[in-house]
Amino acid sequence: MNAAHGEGPRAFIDLDLLLNIKGVLRLLILYTIDRLGKAHGYGIRRYLSQILGVGYVPSSGVLYPTLHKLEKEGFLQTRIEERRKVYILTNKGVKELENNREN
Repeated sequence: MNAAHGEGPRAFIDLDLLLNIKGVLRLLILYTIDRLGKAHGYGIRRYLSQILGVGYVPSSGVLYPTLHKLEKEGFLQTRIEERRKVYILTNKGVKELENNREN
């Protein structure tokens, strides 16, 4: 195992625990799109990898169903730009982030 899973001197995050907390990945996705302004799936995966800093990249089988669910629930909207689906926060998505930020 590596530091990402809680072993070694640089252990700073238990990634398995973090991502199994209900809603964490959803909020990380919303945060990512907020920071980027708009993003396609690959950009979201790349940004998540950077901010988590542990080499984690959500698989397509995890990311895209979560994006579709967020869109269906009204937190995201999509549009096509240069033949790619781009995700953008809706007002509901912005409010969801605001409600979950520490003051």
